[in-house]
Amino acid sequence: MATETPAQMAARFRKIAQDPKLPQAVKNTYLDKAIAVEKEAAKPTMAKGGAVVAKAPAMKAAKAPKAPAMKKAPALAVMIAVGKPKAKMAKGGSVKKGC
Repeated sequence: MATETPAQMAARFRKIAQDPKLPQAVKNTYLDKAIAVEKEAAKPTMAKGGAVVAKAPAMKAAKAPKAPAMKKAPALAVMIAVGKPKAKMAKGGSVKKGC
């Protein structure tokens, strides 16, 4: 079964809504469905900044040749704490006024 385009779906809903045997509430429902399909199809496909971004085709990354095994030195992390001395801090840890 082939899929319908939004324009074909809206046309089908509008054609169903023209049936004189249907009650007016059902006709209005089909017309609402047609409008919803048209609005969904009309949504902009632009990115947030306004530039249209085309997706690049997916490509497999080429494998790099393996280099001979080299021993790596362990990385060292140095952490330095910067802040006010404890004497100038209040009991809850907030800084006193005027310090």
